[in-house]
This record gives sequence, C-alpha cells and structure tokens, in this order.
Amino acid sequence: MATLHFTKQHTLKMKVDVQPLVVVQANVQGWGYIEVQGWGYIEVQGWGYIEVQGWGYIEVQDWGYIEVQGWGYIEVHGWGYIEVQDWGYIEVQGWGYIEVQGWGYIEVQDWSYIEVQGWGYIEVQGWGYIQVQGWGYIEVQGWGYIEVQDWGYIEVQGWGYIEVQGWSYIEVQGWGYIEVQDWGYIEVQGWGYIEVQDWSYIEVQGWGYIEVQGWGYIEVQNWGYIEVQGWGYIEVQGWGYIEVQDWGYIEVQDWGYIEVQDWGYIEVQDWSYIEVQGWGYIEVQGWGYIEVQDWGYIEVQGWGYIEVHGWGYIEVQDWGYI
Repeated sequence: MATLHFTKQHTLKMKVDVQPLVVVQANVQGWGYIEVQGWGYIEVQGWGYIEVQGWGYIEVQDWGYIEVQGWGYIEVHGWGYIEVQDWGYIEVQGWGYIEVQGWGYIEVQDWSYIEVQGWGYIEVQGWGYIQVQGWGYIEVQGWGYIEVQDWGYIEVQGWGYIEVQGWSYIEVQGWGYIEVQDWGYIEVQGWGYIEVQDWSYIEVQGWGYIEVQGWGYIEVQNWGYIEVQGWGYIEVQGWGYIEVQDWGYIEVQDWGYIEVQDWGYIEVQDWSYIEVQGWGYIEVQGWGYIEVQDWGYIEVQGWGYIEVHGWGYIEVQDWGYI
C-alpha cells in the first residue's frame, strides 16, 4: 500500500487505479487532479488531509472510492471540486469529515454515492455547494451528519436522492439552503431528522419530493422555513412528523402539496405558522393529523385549501388558530 506526502507547494496530477493509496497530506490546485477508478481507492485518516482548490479536482468513478476516517479530512474551496460518478463512492466515518466552502463544490451523479456514518460529517458553508442528480445518492446514517450554513447549499434534482436515518441528521442554519426539484428526493426515517433554523430554508418545487416516515422528523424553528411550490410535494406518514415552532414557518403555494396520513403528523406551536395560498394544498387522511397550539396558526388564502377526510383530523388548542 503506497503512502503519499505532498507539501502545499506542489500541484498533484495522478491516477489511482487498483493500487491502494494512503494520503498523509496532498494539495490539488491549478488544474491538478486526482482520478480514482477501477477499484482503486484513497484512504485519508489519522489527521491526513487533501485540500482541493483553484480549479484542482478529484474524480471518483468506475468503482473507485475514497474513505475518510479517524480525523482525516478533505477541504474543497476556491473553485476546487470533487466529481463522483459512474459507480464512484466516498465514505465518511469515524470523525472523518469533508468541508465544502468558498465556491468549492461536490457533484454526485450516475449511480454514485456518498455515505456519511459513525460520527463522520460534511460541512457546507460560505457559498460551497453539493449537487446530487442523475441517480446520485447521499446516505446519512448511524450518527453521521451534514451541516449547511452561511450561504452553503445542497441541490437535489434529476432523480438524485438523499436518505437520512438511524439517529443521523442534516442541520440547515445561518442562511443555509437546500433545494429539491425535478424529481429529486429526500427521505427521512428511522430517527433521522432535518433541522431548519436561523433564516435557513428548504425549497421543494418542480416535482421535488420529501418523504418523512418511520419516526423520521423535520424541525422548523427560529425563522427557518420550508417552501413547497410548483408541484413540489411533502409526504408525512407512518409516525413521521414535522414540528414547526419558535417562529418557524411553512409556505405552500402554486400547486405545492403536503399530504399527512397513516399516523404521520404536523405540530404547529410557539408563534409558528403554515400558510396555504395560490392553489397550494394540504391533505389530511387515514389517521394523519395536524395539531395547532400555543399561538401557532394556519392561514389559508387565495385559492389555497386544506382537505380532511378518512379519519384525518386537525386539533386546535391553547391559543392556536386557523
């Protein structure tokens, strides 16, 4: 197994094919690149790191993969990028992490994926972004997490997919942003959760879809919000739930849709609200329910509507109102 040590003054250009490689320190910049393919892999651990910047890039494809663990990390910034495609794979675990900032980005597509677990994490901030599309996939599980803040964002589109489960979470705060559109999909289940706060938001539109089930949940608070529009869709079922509190809000408009069923529920409280307008729609059925309390409220206007049927219900109490 080879070991690679580069100082920051070097520009790295290489291919990793079949032979394993352990990285101690590497800097990829100025159109330098690392290409990982054909069952080749890179392992970043024990305070080892890779910095990708200034149009440097890493391409992971054709069953190549990168493993980041044990305080190893990858930093992507200054127009550096990582492209994961054609069955490429990145695993982040055991306190390994990836930081994406300052116009750095990661693109995941074509049956490739990133798995974040076991206290591994990804931080997206300062105009860094991650794009998940074309059957690309991010799985966050087993105490893995993703943090999106300070104008960082994640875009999920074109059959891209994010799954959050097993006590893992995504935190969106401080002007962080997630956009789900064009058949992109986020699934939250099995005690996974998403927290949206501090002027951050999630936008679901153009056939984008979020499903919350099996004890997964979304918490919207402290001026965080979710906007559902243009045929975007949120489904809450099977003991999944959404909690809107402390000035959080959800807006449903322009043919956006929220469906609550099969013991899924939404709770609105503490000066938070849901606004339904302009052909926005909420449907509550099959033992789904919405609870409005403690100065929470729901406002329906301008062709917005709420439909309650088949054992669905809405409960309003303790200064809650519709």
